[in-house]
Amino acid sequence: MDAIVLAGGYATRLWPITLDRPKMFLPLGEETIIDPIFDSLETDDRVDKVYISTNERFADEFETYLTESGYEKPTLSSVFS
Repeated sequence: MDAIVLAGGYATRLWPITLDRPKMFLPLGEETIIDPIFDSLETDDRVDKVYISTNERFADEFETYLTESGYEKPTLSSVFS
């Protein structure tokens, strides 16, 4: 099974704290909001691949995060119009 994480919004209602970073990277205790999501998907044997849908503005941040995180399943999917 494939999973899709929708992270393409700009979180404008949370400005100014989301002005320069995606909502998914806001702190949640000692982690970020997205960490428990990826932890759960990474350990779920039913999930083969995880696709992250994001926007052009935050694509580089997600790419860096995925490279540094060590997660094996997530793949960045960014389609810009």
